[in-house]
Amino acid sequence: MKFISTRDNSITIDSQEVIFNCINDDIYVPLNLDNLYDIDVLRDMTYNELAIYILKHFLTDIDEDSISSIVNNAYDGDEPNVFLRKTNDRCYVELFNNKSLSYRDLSLSIISKFIDINLNNNEDVKNLYLFTASTDISVSTIENFKKMNTKVFVFYPNNISDIEKSKLLSTLSDNICAIGVDGDFYECKKLVDSLINDSDIKNLIAQKESVISTCNSLNIIRVLTQVIYYFYSYVTMVKYGEIEAGKRINVSIPTENFGNIMACFYAKRMGLPINKIICATKTPLSFKKFLDTGEFVYDEVFGEESTSFERLVLANIERLLHHLINDHERIREIFTDFRENNKFTLYPEELEKLSCIETYSLTSDEVSQKILRLFLECQYPLSPQTATASLAYDKYVIDSYDYTPSIIMATTSPYSSTDKLLKSFGYNEDLDINMALEKLNSFIKSPIPDNLQNIKKIDTKTFSSTEIKDIVYKKIQEMN
Repeated sequence: MKFISTRDNSITIDSQEVIFNCINDDIYVPLNLDNLYDIDVLRDMTYNELAIYILKHFLTDIDEDSISSIVNNAYDGDEPNVFLRKTNDRCYVELFNNKSLSYRDLSLSIISKFIDINLNNNEDVKNLYLFTASTDISVSTIENFKKMNTKVFVFYPNNISDIEKSKLLSTLSDNICAIGVDGDFYECKKLVDSLINDSDIKNLIAQKESVISTCNSLNIIRVLTQVIYYFYSYVTMVKYGEIEAGKRINVSIPTENFGNIMACFYAKRMGLPINKIICATKTPLSFKKFLDTGEFVYDEVFGEESTSFERLVLANIERLLHHLINDHERIREIFTDFRENNKFTLYPEELEKLSCIETYSLTSDEVSQKILRLFLECQYPLSPQTATASLAYDKYVIDSYDYTPSIIMATTSPYSSTDKLLKSFGYNEDLDINMALEKLNSFIKSPIPDNLQNIKKIDTKTFSSTEIKDIVYKKIQEMN
């Protein structure tokens, strides 16, 4: 299948080219979104079988044996652990039962293998330089990249938790470089955007007959690999009798950059019986006015300060509008208006097509209260990200009286946010990493993941964005 630019349908590339073209100005989407929902075909498929079934539809320039090899080797030769947990009136789809304690592992483990095949098949590219914020990559994926002709720069914030830092820094090798940033996660994402568009760095990498890429949702392959777990979630609900085949469901998803929302939209377009997609964000990010009125105003969506993930959000909004409006000239007009005026407005008939998405923006205090309340009711611990989605669903039901069977995408493990959960439970004492893990374990009674056992705190230095450009440039010079 070809992938086309949202703004010019004469620009088409195949899937193997996408990985090398995800940082330019063109935003790519699949040429077709065919109906792949057939419960008689899907019902007995494992996660890996579903992945192969879906990906072979899009990656038509790669033979099916290679796609099978990519998927079957993505998770250490095994099936990923994706579980359905029922509590009260909803099901949670646990996407975090892996080494990284995060949903990212499910898509990025496939992408790393996909990149490896692309590099082996492309004689013109010696190496791929991957720039990413620590929130956009997984520990297992970094492990995969150690064995490839890929140089990875991972940027992490000064306020990263001790657990996340220890997990990340334990994975380093000669071709994996992690650099601390003076700032938060948003500053890291902004830095990535700056570096991949820096002319000095781009020229240096070009001289090495190499290319730059990223593994966030600017890369359309990242979005397509996320489609898999929506299909798997639905099939699992049918298999265990939570819904009848063909019955529609609502899906509530925590998101920052709209990538997971885009993947769910694709699943819906590909025939999966989805009623409402509920977009759950934490303030200041808010899509409410946009989805209510069709007016996308920069300051009202992103808050008063520029945020690092605005490009990712805009890329996925552009993809969404491309599929809904289906008019390249109109898409160009919309985003030209945005570049000139920091806003754009949809026509009423265009806004109507967005009615499948609802959005709620929650505060940290609301999320913390939700974590405590659900644990007291059901003894089921939620990470802050998952609690955001669950609370958004609460608010949607109150507003709509819609009791359609629903799933909440549980994207991260409670143990990935140990300090925040302890504070939600009213425990505010400062503890070292292992004591904090043990204390949380005493509350939630869920086993501490193996890769967090006896973890050590690592103190590191952080750098300003200006310093980091020089560090990265010199590091690239040194790399073979």
